[in-house]
Amino acid sequence: MTEQTSPPLRQRLARLYYGHDTAAIRFQFVLMVIDLAIIAFFLAGPYLRDKPSYLIFDYAIAVWIAVELVAQWTASASKKGMLAKPITWIDIFVLCTLLFPQWLFNFAFLRVARIWAVAQRPIFTVMLRRLGLDERVDVVKAFINLFVFLFLVTGFVYTFFFSYQ
Repeated sequence: MTEQTSPPLRQRLARLYYGHDTAAIRFQFVLMVIDLAIIAFFLAGPYLRDKPSYLIFDYAIAVWIAVELVAQWTASASKKGMLAKPITWIDIFVLCTLLFPQWLFNFAFLRVARIWAVAQRPIFTVMLRRLGLDERVDVVKAFINLFVFLFLVTGFVYTFFFSYQ
């Protein structure tokens, strides 16, 4: 009986992050659900900020995003390609706002960019197609882009023009 060796970690992670088999789709779906929960926390953040458990959740999400960034870095065939993606920089900036909430809380509105990141995942398109929205995938993504843009601009205007008065 021969002992079967498992593929290297990079190959396993690449298959989960970029694959289209059942295990990869389930994995990507779980990541999307976690991302949506994180976004819900971000949207509720201003109301929860004074609660003692806020920082615990904040740092737990920071750990999750850091682990996910390391996993994506490991899975990536091209490190330069990964650094060239806007999603990577969004995650890094969101991670900074989570690690230093006292200093970067005014920039917490940038966390909504995670919604855009969720819409960029291949599983998002797969789910829309499974829901019968084949011809509306572009429309849904355009709506998400518009929503994120409006939220970011509104947050920017509020942060830099109204919050310091």
